Amino acid sequence: MIKKIMFAPLIIIAVIFTVVAGFRIYWHIQSSTDLLNNLDYNFKKTRGEKESILLIENSDSTKSHIVTNKMDENQSIMLASVTKLYTHSVIYSMADEGLIDIQKPISFYLEKSQWQEINTIAGTDYSDKITVQMLIDQNSGIADYETDFKNDESIIDKVKKEDFSLSEAEAIELTKKLEGRFKPGENKAHYSNLNSILLGIIAEKVSGESLLNLYEKYIFQPLGLTNTMVVSQDNCIAPYLKDKKASRALYASSAVAAGGLVSNVRELMIFLKAFYQGSLFKKSHISDVDFNSIQFFPLKYGSGMMSVEIPFVLSPLIDSPQILGHSGLSGSFAFYCPSKDLYVVGSLNEYEAKPYSLIYKYINAIK
Repeated sequence: MIKKIMFAPLIIIAVIFTVVAGFRIYWHIQSSTDLLNNLDYNFKKTRGEKESILLIENSDSTKSHIVTNKMDENQSIMLASVTKLYTHSVIYSMADEGLIDIQKPISFYLEKSQWQEINTIAGTDYSDKITVQMLIDQNSGIADYETDFKNDESIIDKVKKEDFSLSEAEAIELTKKLEGRFKPGENKAHYSNLNSILLGIIAEKVSGESLLNLYEKYIFQPLGLTNTMVVSQDNCIAPYLKDKKASRALYASSAVAAGGLVSNVRELMIFLKAFYQGSLFKKSHISDVDFNSIQFFPLKYGSGMMSVEIPFVLSPLIDSPQILGHSGLSGSFAFYCPSKDLYVVGSLNEYEAKPYSLIYKYINAIK
């Protein structure tokens, strides 16, 4: 009896190992066509009536696959926080031109009312220590005005109920009511929309132009993007909130730098490749990055982009290598997998939908 009990864990481990090994062998011996066909079938079945789309390509587009559900590739999707990549691209471009020094404190560029007391800890204001780079890295220590309020209904909870505008000034004032998460520049990260909002304000103040004009100058015109623009009530597919359509164009467009653009997958793919291939700014801005975990597992952040890398113990069935890019609250995503030279863009078009498992399945299917 004792021997049976002792051997039981070994038997369980052997069974798990056999299942994992068998699944990995299956993925290895299946053709890319068969894997993609199965994934596409499950994608459409799972998404049901919700418009969804995914496009995956390698650098030179010799490998390309698209799957759509209830929409076509020319329809615009709400980029939500994927917009942050565009904002960071503008900042990097302006830095390359000597217009912005990303190592300078934000107090050099902003009005006192825009930066003072946005990171106060135990009565001490550390806001003057925040640099432009820290805003990009999400390690300014600024609290997240959308989700960090504990006693009151969060902004995100209110957005789920109705669409409304929230000005940049209101976002700043809300943040001042919150305790800072840590001192600026520590080896930590805390995701907050205000980091991106302040970057947008800095870009506008330095250039004397609107952020939209800066997107046009540094991104849209050089890349020939004609269907990427600020969100409105009728220029993109409204994402689902549970089982109902829920446009939040007012809220998104009131903080353009943090999440206010729309685009289609073809133009999003063009931008993502340009972002990582050095067509828009010096690649040194996003090289040798130190990533820090943010409050949303499994995401890390650094140099203006998210990093996802799931360890084997949490993803034993398929490889889950590092992917770099951004996802958004609307279910949008734009990621680059360096180890496999693959770019994946699209949207599940559903608030708070997580795309990472889906992305990894398609990455593993391309051979």
